[in-house]
Amino acid sequence: DLANRLWQAGYYADLIPTSERDSLRVGEDGALWYGPQRYEAAVLYHPEFEPPATAALFAWASQGPTALFRVGGWTAGFDGQPFGGNAALPGEIKVSPDAATCADQVISLLTERAVISHPKS
Repeated sequence: DLANRLWQAGYYADLIPTSERDSLRVGEDGALWYGPQRYEAAVLYHPEFEPPATAALFAWASQGPTALFRVGGWTAGFDGQPFGGNAALPGEIKVSPDAATCADQVISLLTERAVISHPKS
C-alpha cells in the first residue's frame, strides 16, 4: 500500500528487503544510497525481528539529508528475543501509525523538497 500510494502520487519507490542491508550505504554526501540510487526518503517498514545492525544503519543515515520514517514497532530482534528497537533507532525517524499516513508524510516531504514527480503511465 505504501509503495502504491507513492507511485500513484508520481514518486517511484524501491522495495528493498532489509536482508539487502549490507548493500545500503551512506554516501559521501551523507545520504542513504542503494547501488547508484540516492534516496530523499527511506521507510523502515515493520522492522519487527530485525537485527541490531538495522538500527545502526539508520542511526548512521540519520546524520545526513535522507528523511527517515518508520511504520510498525520493533520489540524483538532477529532471534525472537526482546529488543528495544524503537529506542535503538534515532529520534530523527518520523514514526507513522500506518502505511497510508506514512505515504502522506513522505509525499509532503518530497513536495516540500521540490522533488519532481513523474506522470503516471
